[in-house]
Amino acid sequence: MPIQLRPSLSHDIPAILQLAIEAFGPRQGHEIARLIDDLLKDPTALPLLSLVATGGATVLIVKRFQDCSSK
Repeated sequence: MPIQLRPSLSHDIPAILQLAIEAFGPRQGHEIARLIDDLLKDPTALPLLSLVATGGATVLIVKRFQDCSSK
């Protein structure tokens, strides 16, 4: 299965949240998924670049780069 790296899209969010739940387990995973969802909805916390690695139609990896510089 070829792996493709691309910018994340809004329709990737459910898969991103599910990946967090699977990666961190049922208790911590749900907490982390809620945090991710809240951050994605917060305009002051928007990532400059959000990438997903996909295998076919499946999201495999998520990476976010945020601007942490002071303004």
